[in-house]
Amino acid sequence: MTTFLIVCLALALVLAVLALLISRRPDQYTVTRSRAIAAPAAALFPLVSEFARWASWTPWLADDPQVVVTLSGPPAGVGAHYRWRGNKRVGEGTMAIRDSQAPSHVRIDLVFLKPFASQGDVHFTFVRVTDASTVVTWTMHGRCTFVAKLMHLLINMDAMIGGKFATGLASMEAAVLALPQGSLVPTAASGSIP
Repeated sequence: MTTFLIVCLALALVLAVLALLISRRPDQYTVTRSRAIAAPAAALFPLVSEFARWASWTPWLADDPQVVVTLSGPPAGVGAHYRWRGNKRVGEGTMAIRDSQAPSHVRIDLVFLKPFASQGDVHFTFVRVTDASTVVTWTMHGRCTFVAKLMHLLINMDAMIGGKFATGLASMEAAVLALPQGSLVPTAASGSIP
């Protein structure tokens, strides 16, 4: 056998083993982070359910201060849409609120268009600990294509995305604590922040 043939067979074997390893990776991923925040759920909920308020806490805007954001649909709740177009780090995509139950949870359909196509299901929950304390949990689920499985071999998605979630939750806490003190108290009639 020639050296060239041996190299080709070895390369084919390595690629076959790599393809097998990639194909056996999980078909789905989940990233979750939680944070206890010293504010009522009714004060935190609008920061998520109103896309116009995401600029006060979302961690991805720091990666591209020039990102173009377009909001459409109702200002809050089901049917609200958020579209962004940014640099290579931020990419391009859309979010649409699919389910919103004040002040307990918001579910968002997430579609990445660039740098690669992908879809995710994002879920925020707000669990009351006391009248003035809430645990906010940010979760994203998605399906893994073959390319995504390859990326997961090279990049720890939980650490990368989870780190952004942790930063975002800390920024959400700072944003809600920066609100005027009286606005953190729900009105008796509506149970929501005025």
